[in-house]
Amino acid sequence: MIAADEITNHVLEQLNGKSFYDVAVEELKAKFRQRLYRGAHPKGRTVRLEHFLYLEERYSGNGMRLAYGSSDHWLLLQRILSHFENPSITSALPVITTAMPVPFHHDLDPVRDYDFPNCQRINGATVYKNGNVALKFPTNELALEFCRTVDLTT
Repeated sequence: MIAADEITNHVLEQLNGKSFYDVAVEELKAKFRQRLYRGAHPKGRTVRLEHFLYLEERYSGNGMRLAYGSSDHWLLLQRILSHFENPSITSALPVITTAMPVPFHHDLDPVRDYDFPNCQRINGATVYKNGNVALKFPTNELALEFCRTVDLTT
Protein backbone atom coordinates (compact mmCIF):
# COMPACT_ATOMS: atom_id res chain seq x y z
CA MET A 1 0.00 0.00 0.00
CA ILE A 2 1.34 3.45 -0.93
CA ALA A 3 0.89 6.22 1.60
CA ALA A 4 -0.30 9.70 0.62
CA ASP A 5 2.93 11.31 1.84
CA GLU A 6 4.94 9.02 -0.45
CA ILE A 7 2.92 10.22 -3.41
CA THR A 8 3.19 13.85 -2.28
CA ASN A 9 6.94 13.54 -1.80
CA HIS A 10 7.33 11.98 -5.25
CA VAL A 11 5.29 14.79 -6.89
CA LEU A 12 7.25 17.49 -5.05
CA GLU A 13 10.51 15.84 -6.05
CA GLN A 14 9.42 15.80 -9.72
CA LEU A 15 8.45 19.48 -9.55
CA ASN A 16 11.91 20.33 -8.19
CA GLY A 17 10.61 23.31 -6.21
CA LYS A 18 8.55 24.71 -9.09
CA SER A 19 4.81 25.11 -9.41
CA PHE A 20 2.73 22.99 -11.78
CA TYR A 21 2.26 26.12 -13.91
CA ASP A 22 6.02 26.76 -14.13
CA VAL A 23 6.66 23.17 -15.19
CA ALA A 24 3.87 23.36 -17.80
CA VAL A 25 5.29 26.60 -19.26
CA GLU A 26 8.80 25.10 -19.40
CA GLU A 27 7.44 22.06 -21.23
CA LEU A 28 5.46 24.24 -23.65
CA LYS A 29 8.55 26.31 -24.47
CA ALA A 30 10.69 23.19 -24.86
CA LYS A 31 8.21 21.62 -27.31
CA PHE A 32 8.00 24.87 -29.27
CA ARG A 33 11.81 25.20 -29.49
CA GLN A 34 12.09 21.55 -30.51
CA ARG A 35 9.65 22.13 -33.36
CA LEU A 36 11.78 25.06 -34.57
CA TYR A 37 14.72 23.03 -35.75
CA ARG A 38 15.11 25.53 -38.61
CA GLY A 39 14.87 28.47 -36.23
CA ALA A 40 12.84 31.60 -35.82
CA HIS A 41 13.82 34.76 -37.61
CA PRO A 42 12.74 38.11 -36.17
CA LYS A 43 12.71 40.97 -38.66
CA GLY A 44 11.07 44.18 -37.61
CA ARG A 45 7.56 43.48 -36.36
CA THR A 46 7.51 39.96 -37.80
CA VAL A 47 8.90 36.66 -36.57
CA ARG A 48 9.17 33.98 -39.25
CA LEU A 49 8.99 30.34 -38.20
CA GLU A 50 10.57 28.29 -40.99
CA HIS A 51 8.83 25.07 -42.01
CA PHE A 52 6.80 25.05 -38.79
CA LEU A 53 3.87 23.22 -40.38
CA TYR A 54 3.70 20.34 -42.81
CA LEU A 55 1.28 21.13 -45.61
CA GLU A 56 0.30 19.13 -48.65
CA GLU A 57 -1.97 19.59 -51.62
CA ARG A 58 -5.54 18.49 -51.14
CA TYR A 59 -6.56 15.35 -52.97
CA SER A 60 -8.73 17.46 -55.26
CA GLY A 61 -5.69 19.56 -56.19
CA ASN A 62 -7.42 22.77 -55.11
CA GLY A 63 -5.44 24.32 -52.28
CA MET A 64 -3.51 23.00 -49.34
CA ARG A 65 -4.31 21.10 -46.15
CA LEU A 66 -2.47 20.20 -42.98
CA ALA A 67 -0.49 17.01 -43.44
CA TYR A 68 -1.05 14.11 -41.08
CA GLY A 69 0.32 14.95 -37.61
CA SER A 70 0.74 18.65 -38.31
CA SER A 71 -2.40 19.54 -36.36
CA ASP A 72 -0.31 18.98 -33.21
CA HIS A 73 2.03 21.72 -34.40
CA TRP A 74 -0.95 24.00 -35.06
CA LEU A 75 -2.22 23.42 -31.50
CA LEU A 76 1.28 24.08 -30.14
CA LEU A 77 1.38 27.38 -32.02
CA GLN A 78 -2.02 28.34 -30.58
CA ARG A 79 -0.84 27.57 -27.03
CA ILE A 80 2.44 29.50 -27.32
CA LEU A 81 0.65 32.52 -28.81
CA SER A 82 -1.91 32.37 -26.01
CA HIS A 83 0.86 32.23 -23.43
CA PHE A 84 2.58 35.25 -24.98
CA GLU A 85 -0.64 37.26 -25.22
CA ASN A 86 -1.50 36.67 -21.58
CA PRO A 87 0.62 34.34 -19.45
CA SER A 88 -2.24 33.57 -17.05
CA ILE A 89 -3.40 30.04 -17.44
CA THR A 90 -5.23 29.65 -20.79
CA SER A 91 -6.97 33.02 -20.50
CA ALA A 92 -6.17 34.07 -24.09
CA LEU A 93 -6.53 30.63 -25.66
CA PRO A 94 -10.20 31.09 -26.72
CA VAL A 95 -9.28 34.39 -28.43
CA ILE A 96 -6.44 32.73 -30.39
CA THR A 97 -8.40 29.58 -31.30
CA THR A 98 -11.35 31.65 -32.53
CA ALA A 99 -9.11 33.81 -34.73
CA MET A 100 -7.00 30.86 -35.92
CA PRO A 101 -9.10 27.68 -35.74
CA VAL A 102 -7.46 24.34 -36.43
CA PRO A 103 -8.20 23.33 -40.02
CA PHE A 104 -8.90 19.68 -39.14
CA HIS A 105 -11.26 19.16 -42.04
CA HIS A 106 -9.75 18.54 -45.43
CA ASP A 107 -11.87 21.29 -46.98
CA LEU A 108 -10.25 24.05 -44.90
CA ASP A 109 -7.18 25.60 -46.51
CA PRO A 110 -4.78 26.78 -43.78
CA VAL A 111 -2.77 28.98 -46.18
CA ARG A 112 -3.96 32.52 -45.49
CA ASP A 113 -3.75 35.50 -43.14
CA TYR A 114 -5.16 35.26 -39.63
CA ASP A 115 -5.98 38.46 -37.75
CA PHE A 116 -6.18 38.69 -33.96
CA PRO A 117 -8.29 41.82 -33.44
CA ASN A 118 -8.89 41.08 -29.74
CA CYS A 119 -5.21 40.67 -28.87
CA GLN A 120 -2.94 43.42 -27.61
CA ARG A 121 0.49 41.82 -28.02
CA ILE A 122 0.11 40.01 -31.35
CA ASN A 123 -1.65 41.25 -34.48
CA GLY A 124 -1.90 38.05 -36.47
CA ALA A 125 -0.19 35.31 -38.41
CA THR A 126 0.26 34.25 -42.02
CA VAL A 127 0.61 30.61 -43.05
CA TYR A 128 2.43 29.97 -46.32
CA LYS A 129 2.34 26.99 -48.70
CA ASN A 130 5.87 25.95 -47.73
CA GLY A 131 4.85 25.59 -44.07
CA ASN A 132 6.44 28.83 -42.94
CA VAL A 133 4.46 30.92 -40.46
CA ALA A 134 4.92 34.68 -40.07
CA LEU A 135 3.83 36.06 -36.71
CA LYS A 136 2.94 39.76 -36.77
CA PHE A 137 3.36 42.02 -33.76
CA PRO A 138 2.36 45.66 -33.14
CA THR A 139 5.98 46.71 -32.50
CA ASN A 140 9.55 45.54 -33.13
CA GLU A 141 10.01 45.34 -29.36
CA LEU A 142 7.11 42.89 -28.96
CA ALA A 143 8.52 40.70 -31.74
CA LEU A 144 11.84 40.52 -29.89
CA GLU A 145 10.05 40.01 -26.58
CA PHE A 146 8.21 37.03 -28.09
CA CYS A 147 11.55 35.50 -29.07
CA ARG A 148 12.94 36.11 -25.58
CA THR A 149 9.76 34.83 -23.89
CA VAL A 150 9.98 31.49 -25.65
CA ASP A 151 13.78 31.45 -25.21
CA LEU A 152 14.59 31.75 -28.93
CA THR A 153 17.07 34.60 -28.48
CA THR A 154 18.86 36.19 -25.57
